[in-house]
Amino acid sequence: MGLPISIAPPECEPCIKLALSVINQEVGFYKLLPDGSAPVAAMKCPHHHLVDLLRGLKWRAQIQVAVWETFRHLCSVDLCTKTSLAYQVCYLEKTSEDLKFVLKALKCFPIFDELTKSGQEVAHIKDKAADWKSFTAPLQWLAIMLVRGSRDITETIREIETCNILGQMDPNRRRRLGKTPLTRPWKRQADQSITCFETSHSWSMMLLVGINFTKAGVTLDSVGDAFYKRIDSILVAYGSCLMNPYAHCIQHTESDHQGDQPGQLVE
Repeated sequence: MGLPISIAPPECEPCIKLALSVINQEVGFYKLLPDGSAPVAAMKCPHHHLVDLLRGLKWRAQIQVAVWETFRHLCSVDLCTKTSLAYQVCYLEKTSEDLKFVLKALKCFPIFDELTKSGQEVAHIKDKAADWKSFTAPLQWLAIMLVRGSRDITETIREIETCNILGQMDPNRRRRLGKTPLTRPWKRQADQSITCFETSHSWSMMLLVGINFTKAGVTLDSVGDAFYKRIDSILVAYGSCLMNPYAHCIQHTESDHQGDQPGQLVE
């Protein structure tokens, strides 16, 4: 099942086909996940919503890049471990006290605020058919990686702020966090049983788990390469659509998104 390209001008067909290949790739990844089938809206929406779909993917890619780079930095300074990636992440209704604390600490960073909003609100997506709900999975992913791999959560949170990839903590939230410390000494939980209490909207979730580091050639860098391969394909397709002289045929209006620059992660 694909989007109708025959009704678009012939000059648009190359970028439409490229956009379709990226969107269908993400649909394929989504089918591999245990939380549902491919989103129907992504497969059925008309061609003039293609840029919206790519803009939504790009929006979700932005935060995941920041989360991945934060995790990689923590591993490089020995505050977290790559073995956190060894197990799948299961989003269920129960969670540990430690995970609740880490989630609360990470929510002190305003960068995560937009994850609780819809794509229509944050990424200015005009397509009402595509279901761009809140996207808390990257926040949950990082919290679980820290519970599994952080040797000292206080020092780890401090380093997250120091490296500034996620920005600075909100001072008021920091104060509230200080009033609710953990009730027991921190101890990493390096096993697969850690779950999170929030629901995952996993469409276009690109942060990887279930990595077998005992396999030849599998390193943290190779995991990052696989992650960025998906990111790059989205950026290339998005840039191709914006640069096409007939781009107005596959989006609502050019004036809606005059600030968009092809190939950039940051809006």
